[in-house]
Amino acid sequence: MKKLSLAFFSVAIIAFSITAQTKIKDGTVPGGSLIPNADAILELESSNKGLLLPRVELDSTGLPSPLSSHVQGMTVYNTKKTADVLPGIYYNDGNSWKSLITTKVIVDTVVILNVGESFVYYKKDVPLTAAKPLLRDHFSDVPVLEGLRLEASYYADQNFYIPRWYNVSGTTKKYTYTCISGATVNYDEANQTLLNGQFENVDGDNIVYASATAAETVTVDLIINEKWYRVLWYVFKDRSVNATNNSLTVRISITRLH
Repeated sequence: MKKLSLAFFSVAIIAFSITAQTKIKDGTVPGGSLIPNADAILELESSNKGLLLPRVELDSTGLPSPLSSHVQGMTVYNTKKTADVLPGIYYNDGNSWKSLITTKVIVDTVVILNVGESFVYYKKDVPLTAAKPLLRDHFSDVPVLEGLRLEASYYADQNFYIPRWYNVSGTTKKYTYTCISGATVNYDEANQTLLNGQFENVDGDNIVYASATAAETVTVDLIINEKWYRVLWYVFKDRSVNATNNSLTVRISITRLH
């Protein structure tokens, strides 16, 4: 009988622990209540200590890793800057990671267009260098189209630049495109596969004129996710005001055709 009573008592304690609310305090708040908030399963109370979340390295908002799958409500502190994630607190909505960062950070401009609509990205006096070779290194609003971030990259000869796109979608991208260049060879690629984090130069010979005396346009027809876009890079050195200016003026236009 004693053994039965002891077993019953142990089960009751376990059941109580599972369903109980908890308040953890360190005594630094004078007069603090011992009773947890009625709506909280767990309440923490301290005047000089915080909650330390698990610190992980996310790969992108679209990938669950380092978790095995997306779990709604999961909250972590990301320590890595890569793809479309930055260091900070992220929660999971069951399909992707969402940032809790509210201060100004580098966040790309996701371009979503209906058929016939256009978007123009414009930056003046862009100082692309070997140390900071990409638009993303200087600006917080670089356009992303269907998971591809549209870039103008530094080239060693500063009379040129490199038009390219980066896959920042978190998944592998498949697409077909043709390139028409204003001064050099044309180019086409069918059924291309681009892994997450990789880039592709989209001009025939990779480099495009962007000097004070020669400006070259690059026009790309892109088929991706069963949508047809026309993307145009127009980059040059504007010396209309400053005769010695070596910085670039960048225009990237996007039009959805179908």
